[in-house]
Amino acid sequence: MVVPTINPDGVAAGTRGNAHGVDLNRNFPFRWRPLDGGEYSGTGPLSEPESRAAYRLILREKPDVTIWFHQPFGLVDRPAGNPFAARRISRLIGFPLVRLRGPYPGSASRWQNHHFPQSTAFVVELPRQVSAALVTRSAAAVRSLASELASPAVAAGLATG
Repeated sequence: MVVPTINPDGVAAGTRGNAHGVDLNRNFPFRWRPLDGGEYSGTGPLSEPESRAAYRLILREKPDVTIWFHQPFGLVDRPAGNPFAARRISRLIGFPLVRLRGPYPGSASRWQNHHFPQSTAFVVELPRQVSAALVTRSAAAVRSLASELASPAVAAGLATG
């Protein structure tokens, strides 16, 4: 399943925040805290309809792997748990695999990894300027990973690390 964006207002306006100025990746119920400025986290966890929709989708679907695409660092954030999928995407796209160490309160991927430890959620940080070639390479990487994960042997590797 591919969700093109959970922040259509921000995409249309060219901003990080939604129509209420909330950074949706700081609006999930894991170590949420009030933040102001460019990372305004909202009035509370899941205060925004977009965050609630993504939250409900993940609860309903319980995906084995979730890839969140953000900008602008040009890297793959290594998840705290099983790094198999992130390592594979890192190689396929050609971005370094880096463990970002920050508080990241209200982060969607950290919420998912905490509440669904059997799954893997991670972030691909695209660079500030995204070329058509990078979009094509990233889409091909996701398709390739999905095909690999359909293999029982690879899926077993995902489960064991």
